[in-house]
Amino acid sequence: METKIRKPHRTHTKLLFRASENIVRLEANINYTTFILNGGKQKIMSYTLKKYDSMLPHSFVRVNRSCIVNINFIANLNFDHKTVLLKDGTEILISRRRLETVRQNMFAVA
Repeated sequence: METKIRKPHRTHTKLLFRASENIVRLEANINYTTFILNGGKQKIMSYTLKKYDSMLPHSFVRVNRSCIVNINFIANLNFDHKTVLLKDGTEILISRRRLETVRQNMFAVA
């Protein structure tokens, strides 16, 4: 059976248009995704985190099962404690299986 790939809705396209500048992080919320924007606003969208992972530019990295982080908003990385500190003060744990991917993406962008 073939699966149809739907085009993203206009709201999604508008939100992702300048993602590198506006989106700080994305958090999983069951089958929804919460976008945390630069000004502190939050938007809930109806796709899963996996769907957005493929739609976002390369400046985003998935740090654990429930969070994708914008590399431009990372203030500090601590590989010993496996944490990411964002510029807004949020500290997020990096899963051990994604640690190497995060490390590679950070040095690829830098």
